[in-house]
Amino acid sequence: MEREEAARLVEAHGQAVYRLAYARTGSREDAEDITQETFLRLVRAAPAFRDEAHCRAWLLHVAMNCTRSLFRRPWRRRDLPLEE
Repeated sequence: MEREEAARLVEAHGQAVYRLAYARTGSREDAEDITQETFLRLVRAAPAFRDEAHCRAWLLHVAMNCTRSLFRRPWRRRDLPLEE
């Protein structure tokens, strides 16, 4: 994927990806990490999209998967004490 194309896609869809990640995590830092990981996967995979809507759907799907992966990590799990 060309650098200009990747920059255009970040400009066009970066906010939507970030908003989804922030809504799911409630953390700015996690949302930034998920956004970055989503666009890294885009550059690595360099998929061919039919149109802009297909690209947006792909990015949001990847962001959602990254969010799920974040919550599956052992350090992210929160144990609550049992009530007496």
